[in-house]
Amino acid sequence: MRRPAFLRRLGTAGVLLAGLLLAVPVQQTAAQAAVTATTEPSPTPAANPGVIASQMQVTPSAYTGPCDETEFGLSHQVSANITVSAPMTVKYVWVNQQEMPWPGPEPVSVTFDAPGTKTVVNGFVRATSLRGYMRLRVVEPAGVPETQNAVFDTVCVKPTVSDISKQRTDENEVCGAGRLAELTLSAKLTVTDGPSTVGYRWYRRSNLTRNQWVYLGAGSTTFTSTGAQEKTISTRYSTGVSESGYFKVELSSPYQGLGQGTFIVTCSTKNDL
Repeated sequence: MRRPAFLRRLGTAGVLLAGLLLAVPVQQTAAQAAVTATTEPSPTPAANPGVIASQMQVTPSAYTGPCDETEFGLSHQVSANITVSAPMTVKYVWVNQQEMPWPGPEPVSVTFDAPGTKTVVNGFVRATSLRGYMRLRVVEPAGVPETQNAVFDTVCVKPTVSDISKQRTDENEVCGAGRLAELTLSAKLTVTDGPSTVGYRWYRRSNLTRNQWVYLGAGSTTFTSTGAQEKTISTRYSTGVSESGYFKVELSSPYQGLGQGTFIVTCSTKNDL
């Protein structure tokens, strides 16, 4: 093939120079493209899910007493707030003191049609003592911080009174004016758990009270350990005349229970029943 006339006039050196001149714009374009590619901004990270879990509570948070509110035990309520910044469905689980999802692994859903806050609630019952905590964990969307632990302490005391008895403690063979019959009244108080303090009241009903219960006095006793425990409680009563009737012990609020026993005081002899 014959070269064009202008290349024949340039010769071999001219051909090489022309090739270099034609290549320069292509190299510059590639370099410029490389610079442009490295200076583009990195993609913007995904926005925060806009979900907040807060206000975790267990009610009652502290309780000591009989756990017989229902036939299954004392009712507890767990609750927390979930706040969202946009319409969405939030899935969550409760987490107990064993660090396990409660009441099971399957999450619960709550749907928001608009931004706002909803309170989610669940409940459980206890017939025996339990000290623990609960918190709420958002499963979906991911990345939402869990609530703080809500600590609770339930002590199911279930106190009972039994073995009401009396003992004559004076030295008088017979009783009367200036020679009172002194009686020590006692009862066994039992709790299923502690620590707890149990209040009680003593009453008397006899032929001298027209068969009405008459208040004798009150007291309280403290159980400092955990687990089942018992103590003996007592009070004193004196009379100068013959009397027959009943003594009883009532447990103070919030406890329930009573114990009752009979007595006879015969002022003609110390051998009372």
